[in-house]
Amino acid sequence: MALPNSLVFNIAFSVSSIPSNYIRPASNRLNLDGVYLDDCIPQIDLRCLNGSNRSDVVKQTGQACQDYGFFQIENNGNPEEVMDEVLCLSRQFFHLPE
Repeated sequence: MALPNSLVFNIAFSVSSIPSNYIRPASNRLNLDGVYLDDCIPQIDLRCLNGSNRSDVVKQTGQACQDYGFFQIENNGNPEEVMDEVLCLSRQFFHLPE
């Protein structure tokens, strides 16, 4: 069954179940028994980046990269209106036709 020519984003909301050919057999799935799962994403507060605690911010950033591979930034200095506009523009971009 061919899917209509549309964005994956739109297709995801129209599918009610996963086709069986996309499901791996249990014997072929990743074993996550030994993996440590943490509920929190490291948050780095950039408010102190240019102050006396700069080295702490740098250490926290390095530790987050080493332990998690990513982090969330707080107080980056960008006005909330700018962030809202970026989100709005990115939504518009991802809704463009292919």
